[in-house]
Amino acid sequence: MYTQGKRRRLSAVLVLSTVTALAGCGSSGNGSAGPSTVVIDELVPLTGPSADIGPQDDVPGFTVAASVINAAGGILGKQLQLVQTDLGADPADSVTNTRQMLATHSGLNGVVGLTSDTVIVTANILETAHIATITQAGTLQLDHYKSKYVYRLFPPDSTNSVAMAAVALKKGYMRAALLIGQNSGSQSVIPPLQSSYTKHGGQIVDNEVLPLDQSSYQVELAKMIAAKPDVIFYETDEQTAATIFSELKTLNNLSIPIIGTSATGTGPFWQTASAAVGGYAQMAKFFVDVNAPSQYTGAGYQTFAAAYKKIYPSDTSNVYVAANYDAVIVMALAMNMAKSTDPSVYVNDIPKVVDDHSATPVTNYADGVAAIKAGKSFYYNGTLGPVSFDQYHSIAGEYVVEQSLPDGSGFHTIQDVPNDVVAAYL
Repeated sequence: MYTQGKRRRLSAVLVLSTVTALAGCGSSGNGSAGPSTVVIDELVPLTGPSADIGPQDDVPGFTVAASVINAAGGILGKQLQLVQTDLGADPADSVTNTRQMLATHSGLNGVVGLTSDTVIVTANILETAHIATITQAGTLQLDHYKSKYVYRLFPPDSTNSVAMAAVALKKGYMRAALLIGQNSGSQSVIPPLQSSYTKHGGQIVDNEVLPLDQSSYQVELAKMIAAKPDVIFYETDEQTAATIFSELKTLNNLSIPIIGTSATGTGPFWQTASAAVGGYAQMAKFFVDVNAPSQYTGAGYQTFAAAYKKIYPSDTSNVYVAANYDAVIVMALAMNMAKSTDPSVYVNDIPKVVDDHSATPVTNYADGVAAIKAGKSFYYNGTLGPVSFDQYHSIAGEYVVEQSLPDGSGFHTIQDVPNDVVAAYL
């Protein structure tokens, strides 16, 4: 997380990760859980180029949610047990590991996680297996993905890209360069970004597709600088960013403002990248990221933050961890609403948990369960605020421009990018 840097990279394909002391699930073991537990699998990357995502952005949110749920009595009288499956290094690994997960956990009640690079092949398997799944994967491939069982509880990359274009154009930046990692998840931000930016008068003057974690990028950066952009649109991992920012400091004293995608709005990215340029305050002089807002002052976020501090007292969370917490809470409330932990039954109640904004908002799991038992209408207003699923099971894109605080203790919003602004730049 934020203050601890990179977490240890786990390599096992299947790791039981019950939240024993944290969530009161009892001791762990191998294979499927007994009838007294509800099993949700954390299907996240633990090896390969995206290995940091699982431990840093996914698992902590799931863990905190399980702690909150089990402290409130579990799900329909059963304790929630989290198990963990490594997505692997590429789509082929993801297919193999997902199938092995289903074979190992025959009574699986749900899945959370997935990444943009592998989500479609994985989602197709889970759809066929009738396993309810909530993901944050931002890929354009999910924008019109017709599914009964797969939901995306995070604004998509397509609207993140449009919001970035809007921010740049409103600043008067009419010439842009793209420094984007060559992995498919990062590359998916380019089509909507380029479309929105050029449609509204901008010009893409250079597009560098960057192999990750190289020792130098001087050739690419020299070409980019020669194109004389007003702004750089950016997405890579933090190690690549550290190299690039260090070389840009030498080449042009970091004189071109950089706008990063939501993937750069994490503690580990800012921590590693800022160290290469002299610290957080120095990085904040040239870099902002455009990210989904998390209600840092809202009751839903405060409930999450308090529970998070009990488990990770020395860490600061980020929007991805918070949204992953929401994913498990929403899934658990849907089970309560349906009075069933069978994915083929409760999947129809997932949108009912969040969609009816005319009802009474609840900001924590216990209040949601109480409302269900009392027969009262409600909607879950969690860390991301009020959300609604569209016909493709995605939520709308509302964004903020943010930077790390100078001491690295968290993030602060410097500009809102509301839905109507995003819509105007589509």
